[in-house]
Amino acid sequence: MKNSNKVMHKDLLIIEASLKYLSAQQTDAWYQLGKNIKIIKRHLAEFKDSHESIVEKFAAKDKSGKPILIGEGEAAEVDFGKNKDKANEYWQELLNEEISVDFYKFPYSKFGETKLDAGAIEPILDIILTDLTD
Repeated sequence: MKNSNKVMHKDLLIIEASLKYLSAQQTDAWYQLGKNIKIIKRHLAEFKDSHESIVEKFAAKDKSGKPILIGEGEAAEVDFGKNKDKANEYWQELLNEEISVDFYKFPYSKFGETKLDAGAIEPILDIILTDLTD
């Protein structure tokens, strides 16, 4: 069953993590999880594009026009220099932007006897996971 929900981008990132956690478990809900992962992909791609436009607009750049990074590896952060406050303002607006997502709801009974971490699935309770029966 599809159901449109209003969620903020920051919530969508948490929902994605929850779906990834569940998809790593060996459950009979693989179809329902896959359907929801597919549904949010487009929204996440739009979010990534918006994030990249903030970086492109406000990041300090090297001589070749690439954003300057502070640190190395996964811990590296974009150097926004004098534009840091403005970039943070746009970033917060993007994270708090509300979007409409047509999640595919399904009953938690699809997980059967699988032991799940309550904290990991909390973001999708009542949004995707319901107490409805098949």
